[in-house]
Amino acid sequence: MPRLNEILRAVSFAAEGLREESWAARLPQVLEHLGQATAVDRVYVFENHRSSDGVALTSQRYEWAKPGVAPQIDNADLQNLPVEDAGVADWMQALASGRSVVALTKNLPEPKFTLLYKMQGIVSIVLVPIFIGSDPWGYMGFDDCTRERVWQSQELDALKAGANILGAFLQREKLQNALEEIKTLRGILPICANCKKIRDDQGSWEVLESYIRDRSDVEFSHGLCPECAKKLYPELG
Repeated sequence: MPRLNEILRAVSFAAEGLREESWAARLPQVLEHLGQATAVDRVYVFENHRSSDGVALTSQRYEWAKPGVAPQIDNADLQNLPVEDAGVADWMQALASGRSVVALTKNLPEPKFTLLYKMQGIVSIVLVPIFIGSDPWGYMGFDDCTRERVWQSQELDALKAGANILGAFLQREKLQNALEEIKTLRGILPICANCKKIRDDQGSWEVLESYIRDRSDVEFSHGLCPECAKKLYPELG
């Protein structure tokens, strides 16, 4: 299968290219190799996240588009896209369980049809999950805007291998960031002598608990030490 061999070579390139410290800068080149190997029109990476009030969102982070095909990386509708409103909650569930999504847009109900075909000109689509450890981080997508692509199972397995490689490097970056935060917490922190707030790198003052919680896995349970309990509630002494 010549196409499968091309995809496997692109996946191998991804493993080597993302090995560098500046892997994020190399990712567009990796997506280009995958796009050319699969002969699709776009390859992209979306991250799943939540709004401040807990709404499930998905946002495009990286993209490669074949020359002559309209890129979507600057499409505001693909940033902070509510999963439920877009009608893709079932796809997100499938990806979170480790399954790929393969679809022809002509067979899709609304609002998927409008989102994919009318807005982006997609004829066929494949999504493969990206995990950081066991946590579903997002997905990698492959759009064909000219033909109804029939994917072989071996090709999909190769694409999932590429997504797994990306997930491994995302996990490495997460670990490195955590180690940097630990180093920060071990250093000298500017703290207010009165209210005990801490000044961050941007000059903003944060409550001590918030500062530590946002930069580590520490959670706080609030109580009273014996000395403070006596001062506040002497009748209980």
